[in-house]
Amino acid sequence: MTNHGMFCLHNLDLESHCIHEIPAKDPQACGVAMSLGGKLPRPLAPAQPPNLTPTGLFALGDSPAWSDIKAFIG
Repeated sequence: MTNHGMFCLHNLDLESHCIHEIPAKDPQACGVAMSLGGKLPRPLAPAQPPNLTPTGLFALGDSPAWSDIKAFIG
């Protein structure tokens, strides 16, 4: 996280197949970057109901029922 969300393997040893010197605990700056800082997430807007009336772009409305689609194709 201290590298803008990137995880870099600086100490990767391909000879012995291990990574040396991985810190056991994240640095404090990483914890601060991952915290919300006292901010609450913004509530989501309510979902808009689908438009069931035909338009020029959607001949059967925005979300027609499968039976309507089959009847339209038939």
